[in-house]
Amino acid sequence: MIQNQKQTAILLFAYSSKKEANHKVFDNSEQLFQELNQKTLVKAQKTGVDVLVISEKEQIGVTFGERFTNAIQEAFNKGYSQVITIGNDSPKLKTSHLLKALNNLQDEKATLGPSFDGGTYLIAIKKEHFSKEIFKSIAWNTRKVFSELKKYLAKQNIVIEQLGYLADIDSKKDISFFVDQLKFSFLLLKELTTSTATKVLFYFNSFYTSKAYSYHFFNKGSPLTLITINR
Repeated sequence: MIQNQKQTAILLFAYSSKKEANHKVFDNSEQLFQELNQKTLVKAQKTGVDVLVISEKEQIGVTFGERFTNAIQEAFNKGYSQVITIGNDSPKLKTSHLLKALNNLQDEKATLGPSFDGGTYLIAIKKEHFSKEIFKSIAWNTRKVFSELKKYLAKQNIVIEQLGYLADIDSKKDISFFVDQLKFSFLLLKELTTSTATKVLFYFNSFYTSKAYSYHFFNKGSPLTLITINR
């Protein structure tokens, strides 16, 4: 077990799938976010760290900045000394990203995971480096989020580890981006496996039963529910 693991909370700050679908309207959006919520939760649970799911029912405040900042403060009020925040709209987020952030916290480092739109998909910070007032003043939901957070932490002489850039899902256009990536991978693999029909058939069997396929094309199975885990 990583030292101080039980002093850390992963804060999954995300609307329920129904609420998310009202904000990001495209075909099957509610079903998509049901699955994203569940998959993100599972990735977080694999770290062995306590997971706090903050949906619209638990969020307090008028603006996003107020709600997000209050959620972080509440985690610290519960006795945690360090928090890793994530959302539900970055499909490429992996458990390894979370474990990297956890290790960085142990080494007294903050971690930022930047998204291509200027935001962040992950923030890992210690209690002593958190200022509620300054966090509220960050230009949330703009292209300035990552740069402002980076400046804020740098001013405190905190060592910052930056993860790789990831894309998030805000619109139908973003869905198309992930689907196009999948199509490219399919065509490349098809070229590499044209030597024998057996290899091609093997790929098709693997592809259509994979998690990637069920995600990108909206799994039509039983609806998934968002589970709230309390400490």
